[in-house]
Amino acid sequence: MLLPGNHDVGYAGDISRPRLVRYEKAFGPYNYMLSFRPPAPENRSVTGEEPELRIAVLNSLTLDTPIWDQSLADESYSFLEGLQNSRQKGGSKSQATVLLTHLPLHKPEQICVDGPEVKYFPPHYGGGIKSQNFVSEEVSDRLKEMIFGSPTEEDQGGEGAILTGHDHEGCQSVHFWEKGKNTWNVTTYKKWMDERPEKQVDAKTVREITVRSMMGEFGGNAGLFSAWYDYDLNGMSPVQFPARMREILICSTRVEVRVCLLRPWNPARLVDRPCCQHNRRDVVVDHRTVVHS
Repeated sequence: MLLPGNHDVGYAGDISRPRLVRYEKAFGPYNYMLSFRPPAPENRSVTGEEPELRIAVLNSLTLDTPIWDQSLADESYSFLEGLQNSRQKGGSKSQATVLLTHLPLHKPEQICVDGPEVKYFPPHYGGGIKSQNFVSEEVSDRLKEMIFGSPTEEDQGGEGAILTGHDHEGCQSVHFWEKGKNTWNVTTYKKWMDERPEKQVDAKTVREITVRSMMGEFGGNAGLFSAWYDYDLNGMSPVQFPARMREILICSTRVEVRVCLLRPWNPARLVDRPCCQHNRRDVVVDHRTVVHS
């Protein structure tokens, strides 16, 4: 799976249709979804909806304005609407969505190394976005609502996680639904785990992992992201992704889907472990591409 970054296609203020066509010819679609439906183990059945893990690749560089070509934003939002319309409602635990996108979601200062920052081209060059550290707060909230929902008594929202890039240092955060304010909020993953308020003990959460850069001074990076359907609980359960995974591989007796995220370090040491050999199962993959032109 590949997804575009700003060095591939630019930011909203200079991204163009020819650049995306060039990217698509070389690397494939830039807005698409993979759907994994794990087979049930022998003598086990599913209560309710069939288990599904959705992996959505989104071109987030076209979501904010001012943008050079509005049709590119319309295309990305049409893809998001498709994800929203296909999300299982009513608090279903049988479906989870993993969002992969280049720009991290909005966060206030001191959550990650990067803080919010947007720069613009001068008016005679269109006045569009020249660079940005995150998508805007408005777009961030809209993304979470479209993909994971706004938890209510009738709909507890969707399960899932977010994997992003762009911030070379990497970052781990938790987006959580504040019931009292009826809005999404965000904090660091460490603070959430260490100081989680009692009033938020049952809060709806979505973890965001900004994967550390592969460039030399950062030491490389590799990780295995695991998601599984637990037939005892009738629920899809992401997320397993250590902050600095090197030789750790996750072994499980559950039906499991693994996404390998590699930022080169020492590939020769990423080898199969004997404990994992007997736990493998074939997974049915439904590759649905949604690219509107």
